[in-house]
Amino acid sequence: MTHFQQNIILIGYMASGKTTVGKALSTLTGWKFIDCDDLIAEREGCSCADIIRTKGETYFRNLERQILSSLSATPPMIIATGGGMPCYQDNMQLINQLGTSIYLHRTPEDLAIRLELTGIHTRPLLQGKTGQELIEHVHMQLQSRLPYYHMAQHTITGQGDDDQEIANQIYHRLICQQ
Repeated sequence: MTHFQQNIILIGYMASGKTTVGKALSTLTGWKFIDCDDLIAEREGCSCADIIRTKGETYFRNLERQILSSLSATPPMIIATGGGMPCYQDNMQLINQLGTSIYLHRTPEDLAIRLELTGIHTRPLLQGKTGQELIEHVHMQLQSRLPYYHMAQHTITGQGDDDQEIANQIYHRLICQQ
């Protein structure tokens, strides 16, 4: 089928589709799918939101780094990072060493819609924000994260609910072309 044998690491803002695209890509490739947030929640015995609420963002970001470091010796797989993971310490450099990084780019307006659909109440960093206030918050935070996201080796732009299409695009662009 293919000789492409690198991990594929999906990065991007909250609700950009990292998990759904990753699962769809896993189905296409037959590779294992890893969601870093799920690994953290499993390890800590509670949700990432609860970790941030009870132990703080710094504690959570250190957990992300530990999880990322533990993946360095893994065979080819699809990895979804947390939205902020690439933006702390030298995580983006480690991500690029770990495999092929792909930034899932979406507009702040699209992200706000997707966030409202997936439940803002589960995301401590967005508590109480809706409508235009949410869009403005996403825009500001996205701007601060873009220098890190732009360090990805590939960028895929999505719109609406096209996660399967994005997975197909990644599959045909990277996997089938090798």
